[in-house]
Amino acid sequence: MTSPARLALTINDRSFSNPELAYEEATAHDTLVEALQIERVRATPHAYGIPTALEAEFGSGGRVLTFNTEYDALPGIGHACGHNPISTSNISEALLIFDRTFQSARRFKMQ
Repeated sequence: MTSPARLALTINDRSFSNPELAYEEATAHDTLVEALQIERVRATPHAYGIPTALEAEFGSGGRVLTFNTEYDALPGIGHACGHNPISTSNISEALLIFDRTFQSARRFKMQ
């Protein structure tokens, strides 16, 4: 695994530097998918027929822990809404849990 702090900073910086409106978050989407794949998480880009949606799942069996994240910006003011740190913290939390439970039979999902 890469350094969790480095990964979080990369995700946040790319998202903050490229504010994208709802359903136009191509850079944020690609950054999150890439980060998940680097961390050995099966990520499905363009999920549910939405070009900027993703789904990531790891583990099997058991209960499902789901993380829902947003990464869009607001028109004219960018990430004043705080979605960039929300998506960064959500993916960081999911990856931390994944790392700690990789050997277990737990199942996690991010949408």
